[in-house]
Amino acid sequence: MTWPRALRDVLRSGLSIEETRLEPLLALRAAVGVALLVGPALWLGSPAYAASAALGAFSAGGATFQRAWRPRKVIALGAGAGLALSTLAGYLAAGQLVTFLPLLALWTFVAGLAWAVGSTAGIVAATTVGSMLVTITLPTSAGRALEHAGIIALGGVVQALLILLFPIRRWGAHRDALADALAAVADYARRLRHDATA
Repeated sequence: MTWPRALRDVLRSGLSIEETRLEPLLALRAAVGVALLVGPALWLGSPAYAASAALGAFSAGGATFQRAWRPRKVIALGAGAGLALSTLAGYLAAGQLVTFLPLLALWTFVAGLAWAVGSTAGIVAATTVGSMLVTITLPTSAGRALEHAGIIALGGVVQALLILLFPIRRWGAHRDALADALAAVADYARRLRHDATA
């Protein structure tokens, strides 16, 4: 496959909307997770804390939309933890270009390698690079950087709790059909054990 054709296929698949896959309840649950953090952070804290809360909750909620075999709760927690770690590491290294540029290069390289694991890991890892570049400007001290990292991680925790409290069976019909098919195969195998001509 040539590069122009591959890029054309990627653009076509990225810009096409699969109407059968639209899940408004998933989007509503993720939006509620963002609102649950941004409102109190803005009311009790400052716009900088609200921005960190929005980044953590939005990125963790967005990561759960990807097709993955891992539980969505684990994906949300992983996204929140990765964003928090990148924010803290980025702030601690941002004081000097000598430390920040190698860290950013290493972080970007590892984020690129994460695409080999899968699209979900790649998207989460790419988001951590973006958060490292943006959120390091929000805190004013190492203690504040730790607070911002905690708020970002809390975004993943809130999304995971919402997934736990309000599960939406996206593949429920498929799983039920697969369970029925496997039960039929198991029943057939039991019959063959007793009667080889069944």
